[in-house]
Amino acid sequence: MTSSSAGAEPRIPASVLASPAYQANQEAAILREARSAGRRAGHWLRSLAGRPGWGNPEPHPVLALGDAVETALGLLNPSDTDTRDPHTGEITEGHGGVRAEVRERLWAPPAVFGSTLTSDQIVRVLAIVGATRIAADLHRYGDYTDDLPVLVAAIDHAVAGN
Repeated sequence: MTSSSAGAEPRIPASVLASPAYQANQEAAILREARSAGRRAGHWLRSLAGRPGWGNPEPHPVLALGDAVETALGLLNPSDTDTRDPHTGEITEGHGGVRAEVRERLWAPPAVFGSTLTSDQIVRVLAIVGATRIAADLHRYGDYTDDLPVLVAAIDHAVAGN
């Protein structure tokens, strides 16, 4: 008598896992989830800016961060990598889909210190921005299918306040 595991997930053959079509499908699903996480994080960050007590005529600093996080995670593009011109050898720097002005907002010194945010909220803001910065550089230093789901989970964890 053999035992079977009810409800166990079927194993996907290694040949299927390695196929370009399967990899592209996985990457597309991961990028969709990153866009969704960006929307959730952007919404949460912008909600912090509406808190009373800011009292500064300038917009609250998390407004720009909320927009930058949402935009960056929505623009991720694994094929936007460094390329070398075959004729001149000149290298054109890739950006992973994240435009320069969005990167500037993400890499600007976080001006959330001394704002109306609690220590817990500041830590959560920094976690979201840090994970988004890493995601924006995965085209150079990481793997979208392995690393992006972990970063998305970290962002969602910070948004949820866990």
